Amino acid sequence: MYVISWRCLLIVYINVIVFCPTSTQPYLEWVSMPQNRAVALGHDIVLPCQAKISGRTDTSAVLSYMWTLNGGSLTSKASRFFNNSLFISTVSYNELGNYSCIVTSLIQQQTIDGEHADLAVETLTLNGMAIVIEAYINTFIIHPVSLESSEGEDVELTCITGRSAPSLQVHWLRNGEVLTGLGSLTAAYGDYDTSRLSIQLSMKLTFRISSVMLGWYQCVAFNNILKK
Repeated sequence: MYVISWRCLLIVYINVIVFCPTSTQPYLEWVSMPQNRAVALGHDIVLPCQAKISGRTDTSAVLSYMWTLNGGSLTSKASRFFNNSLFISTVSYNELGNYSCIVTSLIQQQTIDGEHADLAVETLTLNGMAIVIEAYINTFIIHPVSLESSEGEDVELTCITGRSAPSLQVHWLRNGEVLTGLGSLTAAYGDYDTSRLSIQLSMKLTFRISSVMLGWYQCVAFNNILKK
């Protein structure tokens, strides 16, 4: 009985040694990737691009970075920072479009089959894309309309903005001054486009009529780039 027990323990011990060590396949992942941007013409922009190798791999592996614009070469005004972010000065129409940051790395992988060891080279690739468009803000589609009501009644004013890139902010004016702390302001809906750069909003202002709330109301929209 002692011999049988010892052999069972030996088999378990050998299985642990042989099968526990597992290799994790190396892969590339983003540290910071390019993001879609809306920019005013004549302004500068920076598109980030930084990746790292994760998983079990040789720490000496080198990452290579390449930027493209619409699948081709960059303009002469584009330059790269030491961290491979792309800097574009005084953006013009020629710099608008689809940017790609392509990251590649050659990884040496060693596989052991019995007494033989094979060394293979694998290419890892990561492609980050960003759309750069000109910032804009369109005129309102629906303005608030004038109405008459009696004191104590609830009223609702509605406005629908035009599209804006980047996203816009909306506030209400009463007699030319920003309305704060009075009434309830809600966004009825917000409609982003597929790039998540432009949005259109429907805003509702609800309040109860009183002598304090009488006046001329205006719905105002602006974005942080164009300031209008």
